[in-house]
Amino acid sequence: MDYYVKFARNRAGNVLLLVSFHLS
Repeated sequence: MDYYVKFARNRAGNVLLLVSFHLS
């Protein structure tokens, strides 16, 4: 379960980074 949470958080971080990159 813990590895899934870590993967989900990493995935969310990547999406946020991608969105912020496109917005700037």
